[in-house]
Amino acid sequence: MVKFRLPTIVFLTALIMFPVNIAFAGGLETQMVPSELGSDDTDLIPSVANEASEKQRLRLADQRHVIFDRLSTENGLSQAVATSVVQDQSGFMWIGTQEGLNRYDGYTFETFFHTDGNPRSLSHDTVWDLLVDSEGSLWVGTDSGLNKFNEVSGDFDFIDVDADAGLGASHSVVYSLYEDSKGQIWIGTGSGLILMNTEGQLTHYHHSDQDGTSIGGGSIRSVLEDSHNRLWVGTEFGGVNLFDPETEQFIRYTHDPSNDKSISDNYIRFILEADDGKLWLATFDGGISIFDPETEQAHRVFGTSSSRVRTLLKDDNGDIWAGTNGGLNLWRPKTQSFDVFSQDPTDVHSMSDNNVIELYQDEGGVIWVGTFNGLSKWNAQTEIFPHIRQNATRKVNLTSNSITSFAETTDNNVWIGTFEGLNRWNSKLGEFDDLSRVSVELTDDLVMSLLEKDGVLWVGTMAGGVNLIKNDRVIGQFEYDEKDPQSLSSNAVSRLYVDSQDRMWLTTYGGGVNLY
Repeated sequence: MVKFRLPTIVFLTALIMFPVNIAFAGGLETQMVPSELGSDDTDLIPSVANEASEKQRLRLADQRHVIFDRLSTENGLSQAVATSVVQDQSGFMWIGTQEGLNRYDGYTFETFFHTDGNPRSLSHDTVWDLLVDSEGSLWVGTDSGLNKFNEVSGDFDFIDVDADAGLGASHSVVYSLYEDSKGQIWIGTGSGLILMNTEGQLTHYHHSDQDGTSIGGGSIRSVLEDSHNRLWVGTEFGGVNLFDPETEQFIRYTHDPSNDKSISDNYIRFILEADDGKLWLATFDGGISIFDPETEQAHRVFGTSSSRVRTLLKDDNGDIWAGTNGGLNLWRPKTQSFDVFSQDPTDVHSMSDNNVIELYQDEGGVIWVGTFNGLSKWNAQTEIFPHIRQNATRKVNLTSNSITSFAETTDNNVWIGTFEGLNRWNSKLGEFDDLSRVSVELTDDLVMSLLEKDGVLWVGTMAGGVNLIKNDRVIGQFEYDEKDPQSLSSNAVSRLYVDSQDRMWLTTYGGGVNLY
């Protein structure tokens, strides 16, 4: 390595310090293990999230930084576990919890509870699902039957979904609500499926071990009518079922351990139709399966932050989100991988909890995330800068969150100076090249200024003068030498600048300005 002298110096003795822009980065992604929260429903007991597989890297422009706002019991929410979210035609947000129903006007919460002796109150405080139908009516599925909100009187009409079936308490637990294209409402219960036609008449479908064309066993957590008007039902023990309205029979598609083209788990929590007509199946412990109705085959999508996926959402941009026991996941079709958004205890704008129960997008584009610890929400229509910081999950990490300087190369890569070394962002691969002191032998890790000129990177440091780097190695340096009046006037170099005459200016801390 060659040490250079400055061939010509114009030295100003006055102290001149150009401002140094230092960016202290916040968080993008931190995966936390869900904490245990009590619940009357064993399915709502958090589990340890599976470690996500290493994600393929994205171009910086493709990365999304999400800033969440939170709503909790401190804001007036009746209880922390937000099981369901929906917006009515007046713009109010309704949030179901395990202890009451909430109506939110953007400022305050109004709460609704069950009252003993009042048949017009909510039939049970535990709310599992909410539906606003095509006529604007709000339906509330609870631990004890179905309720319809009376907007005029502000109370509820009760629908006893087990009145004619006689199947017991589990059939009264309403887990899911869905309106089809005919205006009929499908009601998923703890032990079957109910169709309520437009006249209010109920038809019950329940599982029979002796009838292979009956609906799959267990509770019904999801119903979907696809773009071809086929009705799909997610069951607890019988996989995903296709309903035949002519015969009123069901075709079951289940997990077969010997067939890798079968669905990954029989417990289906949510069904979503993608733009290509394939069904995304959120499962209890098998991650996400993508099922093709035409071929009747499925394949599993790997990389979610937990194998327990509770809910799915396709937003207005066509992006698919997955709510898991290990955070919120965003599918990236280009890389066939997921971005993970999770709770960071040091960041109030991260997720409020890693256990995601509900996803909903309102008319204004805001995505609502129901969790075990209140609501997180953000506006998906708002453009936000991608955000990168140190992250232990990255294979190559940013050396420091304290950013001092940038320099763009001719091939569109970006050099980044930090308090703890030098980094280079590879714009094609969307990843960092770590060029810390160990690999490039900088005279000082505290990088204060950067400039690339004629294929050589000039690196101004706080105590080591200027380093010249080419091909990822230091090829020379400028340092202060008290015996040499033509040396650099100070080793603390604050800024580098090339003027219109191709002259290099170097400003220092305490040593004035140098001209090269």
